[in-house]
Amino acid sequence: MDGITKLSQMEAKILELGKKQYDRGYARGTFTPGFIKKETNYAYRAINTALESLISQELVEKTVTSTFRNGVLVELDVYNITNDGILALEKIGSGNIKVNADTRPVSRRPDFTSESKPWERPSPSPPRTFERREPSGNSPELVQIVKKLEEAMKTMTQELQALHIKMDKMMMQKPKVAEAQIPLSEPKKRKSRAGSSEGVKHRVMILTAIRELESNRDDVLAEDIKATYFKECSGKGISPKGQAQFTTFLKKLEGEKLLDLKRVGCRNLGIKGHGSRVVVKITKEGEDFLVKNQ
Repeated sequence: MDGITKLSQMEAKILELGKKQYDRGYARGTFTPGFIKKETNYAYRAINTALESLISQELVEKTVTSTFRNGVLVELDVYNITNDGILALEKIGSGNIKVNADTRPVSRRPDFTSESKPWERPSPSPPRTFERREPSGNSPELVQIVKKLEEAMKTMTQELQALHIKMDKMMMQKPKVAEAQIPLSEPKKRKSRAGSSEGVKHRVMILTAIRELESNRDDVLAEDIKATYFKECSGKGISPKGQAQFTTFLKKLEGEKLLDLKRVGCRNLGIKGHGSRVVVKITKEGEDFLVKNQ
């Protein structure tokens, strides 16, 4: 997130809506494309493009939720704002991140070619042959079958629309479990927990894992640190930090100058493939932190 200097007006608006959901305690700021469209009147094509951009910058996370409707399993995409997304909003307020005005006007007409939800698309018009007068030689049974198919299609479309409305209402409801587990505190107050005994304990476990792995190899990968840290937490019966996005938690420690992160190509690491991996190194500040808190 440190390299972000500007966002589009639509991306900033989506972050504001995610923060609004977060402050209300709606499942870590969860929202759907339908919720964004309802609040902004943006077209789905533009919304999906903005969401992909925010995900690539790790300001928003995407997950999939499933539900049953009349015995049929339906999967829906849901999104939630990350800690970096909340920090980006603060930087927008302070002027460190500029918001560019959208060059295209807000679409006020439904853009059915870009809809991501089939229940919001219009029912397909029946083939013209269904509307023509049937020749006298055609079977009456065939005409009845065509009419039943049209009625079934209409019913299916109505049920999908009702399901979409129900899912949006479910997302807007405040789960009782979330009330007990997620504190409704401002982001700045959450950051202050870094100095608490619990925060220190998790940092010590991660830094210890880095130091131990560095003693056996030249390059320590983030995924190896994650495996060692989660194993240590499991052995102590502690809930690990950053389960959903471990790299984001490592970036937070990098911001505290306790460690350095660097992306290195797989070939340079002796790993087959054309991608890259995140290499982690403990800093002098990190070593001092371990000496002080162990």
